[in-house]
Amino acid sequence: MFISLILLFAFSIGLGYYINTQLLSWEKGWKKIPLPILKGNIKTLTDQANLLTTQANTPEKFQEVLDIQKKILGIDPLDFETLWKLSRNTRFHGQIYASSVHARRASYIKSIQLAERALYTNQKFKNLIDSNNAPWHATKVLSKRELPALHYYFLGIFSMFLTELNQPGKIINFHWINRSKAFIERMIELDDTWAGGHPHYDRALTLCQLPVWLGGNMEKAGEEFTKAIEIGPLWVNNYYMRARVYRTKLKDREGFVSDLNIIANMDPRDSDAPFPNSCEYIRQAQIMLKNVDSWFT
Repeated sequence: MFISLILLFAFSIGLGYYINTQLLSWEKGWKKIPLPILKGNIKTLTDQANLLTTQANTPEKFQEVLDIQKKILGIDPLDFETLWKLSRNTRFHGQIYASSVHARRASYIKSIQLAERALYTNQKFKNLIDSNNAPWHATKVLSKRELPALHYYFLGIFSMFLTELNQPGKIINFHWINRSKAFIERMIELDDTWAGGHPHYDRALTLCQLPVWLGGNMEKAGEEFTKAIEIGPLWVNNYYMRARVYRTKLKDREGFVSDLNIIANMDPRDSDAPFPNSCEYIRQAQIMLKNVDSWFT
């Protein structure tokens, strides 16, 4: 009996440690606002970053964009446009160019923190956060201005969930995907057509990942992907992610191939998605079409 209790205690300690190490957590972006350390012309630098983004189809060119955006935040740590764009680009850089799993995870966390800092520039949201309200309870005060920050906040969390967690880790952290419903509902309330239907795209991703008992629904996920594509037919991410997270889960090989074929031969400059992202989604679609069997084994 005594030995059984010791074993049970040891198991409980081990289980508790495992759960703790699997929980998604990070220091919140609104607690990481540095002081200005540089001087410069923000408009000139922003124009440079925007121009380079339209040409950034290599790691070196993309790094130039990141460096300029980091310089802007060195001048003004709360420059809203740069915060959400650097959040987008940091997540993408980690997804595509990270040299290790650790580096990729660090990029996702940094992306989330930058999006949090961008949301914090809304004074009403800031007041609620400073009063210890959870962000998913504070979204009601966000405006259309904050749509990109809200989207990349969600997408950073979703990326962590999708690629950085094993199956037990996903079960432990389902609450984060469930919480994200508040972010998505607010985006849809504000403007469901924003950025080629991104709010519907985000809802589709959530519906695909949640278990049924938490509101997951593959039929509704398909409807949301369709809405996103109807609104943004030239946003390559809509087709790519429908193939990757929706078609594969349904074992829909024909639909998988059809979605990827739509974008595989597209010129990235014809896509409405950011140029670096379009280049990569098209490249990935071409690779996936050569290895269809590996997605359905």
